[in-house]
Amino acid sequence: ELVKNPTPDANCSSAGFAGVVGNCFFDYNVSGIGDLNFTVDVNVWDKAYTWKHNQSASLAYRIDNTGPSTGWDVNHQTWHNSDVNIHFSCDDNSGIGCHITRYRIDLDPDNSSSMSVWQEYDLNYLFLAQDGNWALEFDSNDLLGLSGDINKQYLLVDTNAPITIDDHNTG
Repeated sequence: ELVKNPTPDANCSSAGFAGVVGNCFFDYNVSGIGDLNFTVDVNVWDKAYTWKHNQSASLAYRIDNTGPSTGWDVNHQTWHNSDVNIHFSCDDNSGIGCHITRYRIDLDPDNSSSMSVWQEYDLNYLFLAQDGNWALEFDSNDLLGLSGDINKQYLLVDTNAPITIDDHNTG
């Protein structure tokens, strides 16, 4: 049995269907739907709802409501005694793909964190070792402009070897 109006949100103008070519549209809200591939199958019948004048078309689309995640490969749990080479990675999970990764770094590691302007990551950022407890923030955007969470990590750098001074009197 044919269903006369299977999608109540569909709207086909009678004027548009009076001729050979008609227009039909429907609205749908994808917020809250998980990131997956979907297919919309559209079936159009003549006014008598007969199969012989049926037209059908399918449209595949992808829903991406989730921003990417950004990681880095530096051990921030330990002190570094030389230059630190930082690599970032972007993962858009099942989304459409990563577009840009950016970072900003603490301008004064001896003071409370005052961050630089955001800079685009271009594959390899060499952080020249200057002693301090450096704050570093980084995130990514995907091809749809969705942003991931801003990550804030601290980088501990101490390039100075300890100095021992013997100041006792020899007897």
